[in-house]
Amino acid sequence: MAHPEIREREGDAHPDTYCPNHPDTYTYVFDVLEEVIDVFQPKIVNIGHDEMYSIGVCPRCKGTPAPVLYANDIKKIRDFLFQKDIRTMMWGEKLLNSFAHDGERIGGSGHGKGLARVPALFPCRDLIPRDVIMLHWYYGFNHQYDRVYHDRGFTTLYGNLNAMNVKHW
Repeated sequence: MAHPEIREREGDAHPDTYCPNHPDTYTYVFDVLEEVIDVFQPKIVNIGHDEMYSIGVCPRCKGTPAPVLYANDIKKIRDFLFQKDIRTMMWGEKLLNSFAHDGERIGGSGHGKGLARVPALFPCRDLIPRDVIMLHWYYGFNHQYDRVYHDRGFTTLYGNLNAMNVKHW
């Protein structure tokens, strides 16, 4: 919110996503990461990327497929951290073409309409470097979602784990 010029949606009072094609975006992102690295000296940084609901809507991004924008953003951050010998971790549900028990689209499957539309991002799973660690918490919806990560060679950790919700535990 301190830098509304890099928001993805124009006029968004509470921007949830930065524009990955704005020339100043990574100046700010890397500045924050430098501070995190300086203070915590981590071996791994979780970059989140689960609360991303807008991408490909600003004038700089329109015309580029949302999964490509998303994957390129992850790669830029991963490359920055890699140069500092730090592993990248992220929440991985946007890599899943997933559905809740009631059939509602969730995760990376895309859903909604108009400004509330979240694009399908699951095709990005084949564009992300395999050394990014995936935090997985959709095991409660379908244990087959594990295969999406494992079949592609991602190291996968369970997040928000409640073992009693995992079928065939």
